Amino acid sequence: MATASQANSVAVRNLRQFIQDARDASGDWMELRLHAGGALMKGSELRRGVQTGQVQMAELLLSAEREPDPVTELDVLPGFVRDYDQSRRLAALTRPLIERRLQRDGLTLLYQMTLPPSGLYTGFAIESLAALRGTRMRVRTPMGARLASLLGANPASLDPEEVEGAFATRVATTMFTSASSGVDMRAWTFSRFFTAIDANFPRSTVVVQTRALEALPAAARAALREAAAAAEARGWAMSLAESIEAPQKLAEQGMELRRPSPAMTGELQRISTTMLEEWMVRAGEQGRRLVEAYRAA
Repeated sequence: MATASQANSVAVRNLRQFIQDARDASGDWMELRLHAGGALMKGSELRRGVQTGQVQMAELLLSAEREPDPVTELDVLPGFVRDYDQSRRLAALTRPLIERRLQRDGLTLLYQMTLPPSGLYTGFAIESLAALRGTRMRVRTPMGARLASLLGANPASLDPEEVEGAFATRVATTMFTSASSGVDMRAWTFSRFFTAIDANFPRSTVVVQTRALEALPAAARAALREAAAAAEARGWAMSLAESIEAPQKLAEQGMELRRPSPAMTGELQRISTTMLEEWMVRAGEQGRRLVEAYRAA
């Protein structure tokens, strides 16, 4: 199993328990070896790696793929999801669509979990998003790159393991990511302020190559699915706890925690409206129905 997530991240801590549960449930018949932090392959290589059998399983950030399906981008559209309850609702609505798309690529979805919400890291205090104009903003997804562009910032696409070095060399100077990721990246070494905007709630997806899954004995397949169900329930709870604990860890390292000003909140909502309109054009009729169902729920 491979992932680009950092070794101490909440997603990887959950993966380790998932692996242990699967091993125990299979009576130690099945062994899973985890390669975290992009050590085996970068995030952009993971889906293809599972399809071709370089690895049998991976943790993916589907919204970070080079040309993501519009359905997988809604969780990172700024301001569309505003809390964990809304994130869970969106996950339930999109799951059947995501499963079908993965199946066409020979992949089976095992579980998903929402990661802690994204905030803003800067080396200076800001009261307006206009202050980000001209900065070099680290991004990980096409949606993040579009946000940077609308803010007047210059996007720099970087995987998690590249961020600390990029800030040290000024390749990046600002970024939107969670307090949890900031702890994993030691953000206090390159940023002074964390503004808890809760811009989006990205979702982690764990998949297995369908051919490899079907080659397992029935008992091993059942063990894997049982462990995946437990990991999904546990992952949401871990993420919520991490969203509360991680900001305090940043503060303990000397970072200043801030809340967004009313101006920042209004600016982000206006940008969100623009980006949702653009997304609706890409997603077409199916996207319109999905948004209507989400809002009706």
